[in-house]
Amino acid sequence: MVVSDVRFPEEADYIRSVGGIVVKITRQTSPVHGNSAERKMVGYAFDQVVSNDLSDGGERMFRRLDELVSNLRLGHRLEPKATDMPGVPDAN
Repeated sequence: MVVSDVRFPEEADYIRSVGGIVVKITRQTSPVHGNSAERKMVGYAFDQVVSNDLSDGGERMFRRLDELVSNLRLGHRLEPKATDMPGVPDAN
């Protein structure tokens, strides 16, 4: 199951409590924290952060999300990847 819009820490904590992970997708061209609900997640410790810089039409983002889902299906533990942070080149 994918929950595409998590705006409150309690929602993210519940996802984790039932065995899920919380992934933040960032985009440098988008204003951050547009409304009060989105500001609630500032400082939240996401399990993964994936950058969508749109320079490749989102291809890298979708490839990374596919990789995350595949690893979850295989039962692999997911470690945060620094290469998912904006401005850091992908090692692949």
